[in-house]
Amino acid sequence: MVEGGNLACAPAAHLALARRGITVLPDFVVNVGGAAVTGMLLTGQAPVNTDADRLVDWLYAEVGARVRRNVVAVLDRCGDGMTPAQAAAELVPVAIG
Repeated sequence: MVEGGNLACAPAAHLALARRGITVLPDFVVNVGGAAVTGMLLTGQAPVNTDADRLVDWLYAEVGARVRRNVVAVLDRCGDGMTPAQAAAELVPVAIG
């Protein structure tokens, strides 16, 4: 399952779903498109000296690649009884540190 809203599931809900074998990918890993695009544009990471169609294609591909990479990192980090939300929270300092 993928959280589509900000903090859509409480930590207790993540644990309850995990006990039932349901993987919930947290919003701050998979629902970052708008924030990622804004960040890339504001920090000059996006190729702004191109036409709009190419810029949109680049942004779509770049955000998609980052989300996929982050999902793999989260799922790889999940261990005994650790939910994806817990794994993702542990990765945040690594990603921004």
